[in-house]
Amino acid sequence: MKYTGPLSKPISRKPIGLLLTDEQLSAVAESLVKERMAKLPLLAEAHGVTEGDWFALAFKLACTHVPGFKLANPPGRPTEWSDVDKAELRIDVDDYISGKPATSVAAAIRSVIRQKRWVELTKNKKIDAISKHYYGADERWVEVVRNARAFDLIKPSD
Repeated sequence: MKYTGPLSKPISRKPIGLLLTDEQLSAVAESLVKERMAKLPLLAEAHGVTEGDWFALAFKLACTHVPGFKLANPPGRPTEWSDVDKAELRIDVDDYISGKPATSVAAAIRSVIRQKRWVELTKNKKIDAISKHYYGADERWVEVVRNARAFDLIKPSD
């Protein structure tokens, strides 16, 4: 984050002499603390936090400046397959296998990806890569897609 105004300017420390009394040293320290305290409302405003909400300010500062609080995308290439795509593949392959029980998953995938709906998504993909999507399908999404397909079959057409 780029701070502006008083938050972008450091507080200038004046040289402290060796012969200052304890009261003078306390006065210098107090003036530095007052200057910092005067900038706290500006810091809260800069981070969109209500003045005095120290937890929210600390959290915002941590998210802005501490690497362990930042959100990052997982490493590697982003997948082209959504959870629904994986569930659809799982259902299509399982349906194919249920019609031909002696068929392996790899053979079923080879047959299913010839269908018009799968040609574009599976183009130039190896069977091993596609089978990872089959095995990686979340069962909850598979159930949702099965239910959606069943609903499409029973709903009256308009």
